[in-house]
Formats: sequence, structure tokens, C-alpha cells
Amino acid sequence: MLRQVNPAAMTVPVTGGVLVGEVESPDAPSAVVVLAQDGGGVRHSPQERVTAAALRGAGLATLLLDLVTGPEETDPGAAELGHRLTIAVDLLERAEEAGAPVPDGLPVGLFGIGSGAAPALLAAAERPGRVAAVVCRAGCPDEAGDALDRIRVPVLLLAGGRDHAALNCDEAAADRLRAPFTVHVVPGADRAFTTPGPLAEATSAALDWFGAMATRAPG
Repeated sequence: MLRQVNPAAMTVPVTGGVLVGEVESPDAPSAVVVLAQDGGGVRHSPQERVTAAALRGAGLATLLLDLVTGPEETDPGAAELGHRLTIAVDLLERAEEAGAPVPDGLPVGLFGIGSGAAPALLAAAERPGRVAAVVCRAGCPDEAGDALDRIRVPVLLLAGGRDHAALNCDEAAADRLRAPFTVHVVPGADRAFTTPGPLAEATSAALDWFGAMATRAPG
């Protein structure tokens, strides 16, 4: 069994405030996965904590990161959230200095959840030399717009079988992607993936997708 490092807080300074994240890692992680959402609750979501624990069980460090600084007067929008996530990716280049208990310069995987989907893709387009893989679950990845053409790493788009709006968004994003991609529809899942069976299937697919990051050259 992999020994787990105690969780540590990681802060990401952005314009207008600070993002708060939680880092946990097994011994000698092969990569780090950032689970990002803009609702301010990714660190406290039972679904995301289950997903993060599964990733750590596979030897990957995790950063649960809220992309908002708290109650914000206006919606930051996908572009701003993508910029914030890019800052977090940059900080992981020197993780120990940023207070994260993981080695510097690990390959980075981005897991955009809900409204974190488009920001994850935007950050991947901005940092092709650092991001090695992207998974999006629900949300509107097509809001990444022209950045979809510039992504060079594999992208997994997860949609619940009952979430027709998200599936339409995934298909629109897939039409623009030039990088390798898969659209994975999880039967019976709603947008929040609150049912254990569909959540387990989505998590398993994400594990497979992120599993090759240690040997895949970003960019």
C-alpha cells in the first residue's frame, strides 16, 4: 500500500485575491493531477474527494483547486479561470517553494470538472510543455474556443448519459480538437455524477487516461 503524505494547503495568488487548494500525495508520485472547478466547493465535494483518493491510489499526487477566490462580484469567465489555472500549473514547476509536498516539475494532468472544463483546456493550450493530459467531466469544454485548435496533448471528454447538454458541448469541442481525444459517455450518469456506479466508471476512465503521463512527453 502506498504511504500517503498528509494534505497541505497550497495558495495561488491571482488578480483580486488568492485561490486555495489542497495537495495530497503518495510516496514518489509519478505525476500530479489538478482537479479544478469554479464553484468554490471542489475541496469539499464527496465525489471529487473519492476521485482524488483513487488517483492517489494509482500513484498520482492531487491538487483540489477552487478557481474562485470566494464570492466574486462578477462571473470571471472561462478565459480568466483558464489564466488562474495556468498560474497554478506554473507554481507546480517549483512545487516545494509553493508549499506543495510533491517534487518540482512533475508532469501535470488537468481534470476540469463542470465549469472547470473549459479553463482546463485553455490552460493546456497555454502550457503545452507542462501539461501532459486533460480530462473534462461535464461542463462546456467548447467554451475554450480557438484554444481547442492549439492543444497538443490527449483529451478525454466525460459526459453523463442523462446530461444531454454536456454531451452536445463535448461533441462541439471534439469537432475542433486536433489532439487525440475520446468522448466517453457514462450510462445513467447525471451532470453531478452523484450515483456511485457512474462515478466509479468515470473515475476509472480518468485513471486510465492519466496513467501514461509519466512516460508521455508534454507538448
